[in-house]
Amino acid sequence: MKKYLAMILVFAMTFAMVTGCSNPGETTPTDAPTPTDPAAPGETPAANTELTPTGEETVSDKDTINIAVDREPATLNPGGVMSNVSEIVMMNTMDTLLKFDKTATPQPNLATEWEALDDTTWQFKLREDVYFTNGEHFTAKDVVYSFNRLATTTTGPSALTHIDLTGLEAVDDYTVKIKTTEPYAFLEAQLCQAVMSIVNEKAITDMGEEAHGRAPVGTGAFKVGNWVAGESITLERNDTYWGEAAPLKNIVLKIMTEGTSRTMNLETGDIDLNCRLQVTDIDRVDESEDTYVLAGPQNTLRYICLNTSVEPLNNVNVRKALYHATDTELIRETIYGVKSSEKATGPVPPTFPGKNNDLPEYTYDPEKAKELLAAEGFENGFEVSFIYLANTTNNMFAEMLQAMWAEVGVTLVLQPTESGTLSTMLNAGDYQVGTAATDMKMCDAGEGLYSFFHSSSRGSSTDRTWLNDPEVDAILDKIVTTLDAEERNALVYEAQALIHDLCPMIYICHPWRVYGVRSDVRGLSVLPYDMEDYSKLYFVNED
Repeated sequence: MKKYLAMILVFAMTFAMVTGCSNPGETTPTDAPTPTDPAAPGETPAANTELTPTGEETVSDKDTINIAVDREPATLNPGGVMSNVSEIVMMNTMDTLLKFDKTATPQPNLATEWEALDDTTWQFKLREDVYFTNGEHFTAKDVVYSFNRLATTTTGPSALTHIDLTGLEAVDDYTVKIKTTEPYAFLEAQLCQAVMSIVNEKAITDMGEEAHGRAPVGTGAFKVGNWVAGESITLERNDTYWGEAAPLKNIVLKIMTEGTSRTMNLETGDIDLNCRLQVTDIDRVDESEDTYVLAGPQNTLRYICLNTSVEPLNNVNVRKALYHATDTELIRETIYGVKSSEKATGPVPPTFPGKNNDLPEYTYDPEKAKELLAAEGFENGFEVSFIYLANTTNNMFAEMLQAMWAEVGVTLVLQPTESGTLSTMLNAGDYQVGTAATDMKMCDAGEGLYSFFHSSSRGSSTDRTWLNDPEVDAILDKIVTTLDAEERNALVYEAQALIHDLCPMIYICHPWRVYGVRSDVRGLSVLPYDMEDYSKLYFVNED
């Protein structure tokens, strides 16, 4: 079949996405770019974020797709230990009040319409034809229960930072009021997040939190069928779903932590979709007649997180020394690829409004690193631990970093670990140095900075630096309560300079999402935010 390789930033899509987030309602969704032939050697490849059928293709009767994911979730309960895989399952088996479209503009979902009654009070009208997979009818009481429940969970409280639970009210069965603690610019985007998925009180009461976390009851296009620990999670089509029925009956998520294994299984046909294609495998997957590559930009930052609350990383000059000891561009080129990532010069993606392009660069300079360490009394270096998800790619990352820091006298003790333990340690601040990829889930720089660096975000799945700086907190508080986009972006610009000078993280890159796909799979779109919609997937017949 015709091959497509997407290894360029999709400027049109990203621009529409970020402006849509900053000014909800002013931007309409745009069609995905039309796929083109691969570029010749030395040329810039064309963008490809979506593959749809041609008029000559016919739909296959295959009803089960096998998808490789890179980790096993700890739980599928909203507000539990969250990971990209748990969020993907939630967003395909549960529903939120609102949902993002392809440009990350909030659209109706369980809520059909909504309005701001005043600066801090919002009213939402709900669908009346929705049922949970246990047969319970969805009402406003489920919304109230779901949000109140989050306050008692592991990561849920951070999602409620700006929501006043005392003002949460089921006005009637299909109307709910939500109050915020102050004017909050991002409520609509917040209600699109997986952590805000609506659950059923009876289901959790009857099953208990732990059992519900293995087989949650939701209202989405699929329901969780069988979860075989360490092997797979099967999603089954929800035949009572209120929306359009999914073409496929079964989605089998196969847990494959090693990138090489995912690619080999894609090539043999044991899996149909590889959600985490290694950079080193892009060309071979694209050149095969049996597979193709689908890729596009993400609102994700890959970085080295420095726990600013523990010694000696609570010393800003030590953090700056470690930055100067890190060849970030070499790591990017080796691990993430220059064609499938964007250089990170700060925490904000390059096309976001408010992006500060004037931040001074922490250049790779081992001698400068040694000088800074000596000035702080560490002329003989020190020992520090590094936690990361154990897989081939991260092992390479860790070994490169270990060698770089050894040049300035810092001994990096490697601590590879599995996904659940890693998330728990990061959420608890039980680490010194780690590597993380954090998504600006609400597609707005201001909200992203708040979730990354505000002291109230400690313990959440987004704060990996444990920064606690009153000046940073003050400007971030102002950002989230400023409703005017232009004023907010000016504050975002200023906040980046403050945060950058504190050096709580070492920026590596903005990686793109790269999928390896069997040639007969259709219906997948690469979205700018970390979400995969499986309800549109299907197969076509091939000659």
